[in-house]
Amino acid sequence: KKFSVAIGLLQISDCSAYNLAFSAFRKSTFICSSLMRTNQEATNLLTFQNETTTSITRPFEDFASLYTINKSYIHPKLTEITSKHFEHYHKYRASIHLAEHTVSAFQVAKIFVENFYKQFNKTSSEQFVILDSGCGVGLSTVQLADMFPDYPVIGIDRSIHRLEKTKRFSGRLSASRGTEYDDPLSDSEDDSEDIEEENALGNALTSFRRPNLLYLRAELADFWILVAEQSSWTIHSHYILYPNPYPKNKHVQRRWHAHPAFPVLLALGGRLVVRSNWPVYCEEMQASLASARPLYADPNTRITYMAMNESHGSPTTRFEIKYRRAGLPLFEVEALLGLRGPADRRKIVTP
Repeated sequence: KKFSVAIGLLQISDCSAYNLAFSAFRKSTFICSSLMRTNQEATNLLTFQNETTTSITRPFEDFASLYTINKSYIHPKLTEITSKHFEHYHKYRASIHLAEHTVSAFQVAKIFVENFYKQFNKTSSEQFVILDSGCGVGLSTVQLADMFPDYPVIGIDRSIHRLEKTKRFSGRLSASRGTEYDDPLSDSEDDSEDIEEENALGNALTSFRRPNLLYLRAELADFWILVAEQSSWTIHSHYILYPNPYPKNKHVQRRWHAHPAFPVLLALGGRLVVRSNWPVYCEEMQASLASARPLYADPNTRITYMAMNESHGSPTTRFEIKYRRAGLPLFEVEALLGLRGPADRRKIVTP
């Protein structure tokens, strides 16, 4: 009906007017579909609202953004796609141009890791690093920094604006848990000045004031390639928490386990942890990891797929908190890929 009204009012006479009307129709359809819920989900949302209004004020958009994906099957060509990426990775690598802002961010990261190990007189011959890829507002990254104070932790996201939201949310998380939480992002003018200065110096945001914590704005695939090819690090752990699931079949190669960069993701090694609210995403990740075992994974690789329970523990994200409180299921894949130093990685990613 909305589309018909738009057509009548605009009295379409050219293609641009038609596109405008059709765009409005698509947006209205998306809004309506995003608000549809089963009875059980509606009950969960009401419970969520009643439980949290006293501790956290949440806008209506948070409830509207809760979603489930109806597709329940693994992509039929997943194995074929993954095998193709393994076979042709070097062609993919030769065909891409690494984003300049990611190259700059990687240089910042190299200096940060080097200084961390010098400052704290680490005597280990290996520079262990923890990555939080697609860290969003950075909540999981600061928890990882607290969990692993002896290792540098790097949170990476495409948008620096998401990271800046951490200042607002970290205090709310502490209040909702009823626990003490050292929030170094106070509202002081000094912090604002520091953030502006650090942004100007090169995509880095370190306003959490943990000595082992760094945030970077970078393209994930490009950053992984740079780590694999040019760093002296050993990846201890790698977290990819709630990536965009891209549920449409035509977008399957945007999922990390079917992405052309999947081989370099595995080449990084370490403990890989992937979480999603869509079980198929984790099932596909598990299948792709298993198919890569002979080529890119340690022979003793252990791959675990599980539905997460309430006591699963840190790190957590804003997305995860929202879904847990709504009583919606979450899923995780963990793969122990083996610790790989620079030489081992380069054997995999260099023709």
